[in-house]
Amino acid sequence: MTDALLKKAMAALLFFASIAMTLMILIIVIDVAGREFFNHPLTGAYELVEFCMGMLCPVSVTYCIYKEQDICVDLVYQHFPKCVRKMIMVFANAFVLVVGLFLLWQSWYLVQDILSMGTTTALLSLAMWPVAVCVFLSFLIMIPVQLRFLLNSFQSVENEDKAQ
Repeated sequence: MTDALLKKAMAALLFFASIAMTLMILIIVIDVAGREFFNHPLTGAYELVEFCMGMLCPVSVTYCIYKEQDICVDLVYQHFPKCVRKMIMVFANAFVLVVGLFLLWQSWYLVQDILSMGTTTALLSLAMWPVAVCVFLSFLIMIPVQLRFLLNSFQSVENEDKAQ
C-alpha cells in the first residue's frame, strides 16, 4: 500500500515538474526569439524561469532518490569488509534522512511565511506559495522513501555480495 501511494504521489509531482520544465523551455525560447528577432525580450522571463526552477529542483532530487539514481563511486567502498560497508550505508542513509527531515521542517516554515506575508515576485507579482508548497511536498515524499532505504540498508550489503 505504501509503495502504491508513494508511486502515485511521485507521479503527481512529476506531472507538475514536467509542466514546469515545458513552460521553462517555452519561456526561454520565446525570450531569446523576442530578443534576437524583434529586439523585445519577454517581460518577466527571468522571474518565470526562476519560478519554474524552484518547482523543478526539489522534485528532481526526490525523484533521483526514489529511483535510486544518485551518483555513487564504488572504487574504495568495495574493498571494505562487509561490516564496514554496512555501517557506511546505514550512516549515509541516516544522514540523508536527517537532512531530509530538516529540509521538510524548514520548508513547512517557508510555506507558512510565504502565505502569511503574501510574498510575490517583484516584476510580475506572481504568488510564491505554489513553489513553497511544491518544495514541501517534495521533501514530504522524500522522507518515507529515504526511511525505506535506511531500513533496507541493513540487508543491502548481503544483497550486494549475492549479486556479485
